[in-house]
Amino acid sequence: MTNRAICISTVRKNSQSVKKKNLLKIKGKPLFMHNIDYALNSKLISSVHITTDININKKILIKKKIGYIKRPGNLCTSNASHFLTIKHAMNSIEKQGIEFDIVIVILGNSFGARTIDLDKGLKKLINNKKLDSVISVAKYNMYNPIRAYKKYKTSLLTNFFETKIIEKKIKNLSNINTKDAFNDVYFFNGSFWIIRKETFLKNSGLPPFRYLGKNIGFIKQDPKFVEIDDKWQKKLF
Repeated sequence: MTNRAICISTVRKNSQSVKKKNLLKIKGKPLFMHNIDYALNSKLISSVHITTDININKKILIKKKIGYIKRPGNLCTSNASHFLTIKHAMNSIEKQGIEFDIVIVILGNSFGARTIDLDKGLKKLINNKKLDSVISVAKYNMYNPIRAYKKYKTSLLTNFFETKIIEKKIKNLSNINTKDAFNDVYFFNGSFWIIRKETFLKNSGLPPFRYLGKNIGFIKQDPKFVEIDDKWQKKLF
């Protein structure tokens, strides 16, 4: 195995949560270009590609050496499958004669796929053959699922998890209201996925992203690196 890695940026023109969030100008350039530039600066990534319905200046693509993949209309809708979008891009790249066995996916609505973290993640995956993937996460204990509620009978709230599940998981019930009740809680923060090609194609791992496999390593990032998915977050940038 060559451990050759490519990078795919998934960028869509429209979005439901925040209008044209991928195109928001951050420090003088579109949000989606930040992660792409980080990937381009990595010496461990052989090529960088973008799958999108956005028209990007060809001069920029040539200058930066970014492969452009025109995303078909059925993969540009709000309910389009991310798995099929990535798979379509991988097939397009293979048709160009580019060989790879690791695919890095960076999202267009985040800015945290730093070169140093991409390289760390790649090395971790390459050096540990048991890993199926390595993903970026941040620790958010304040959002511990033990504190989550869901609507009940229209106007009431109940525990997100069934009471018996909570009681089984928590040994010290007197301490159940603390944010550390389930120890540290990590969330995918939208920066990157680094996946073995064979794992991705099997698509049989843990939900919700089954293409990440079952043995998932991680790179812990600063909590400030989050993907934009709600209007209030625009003010943070």
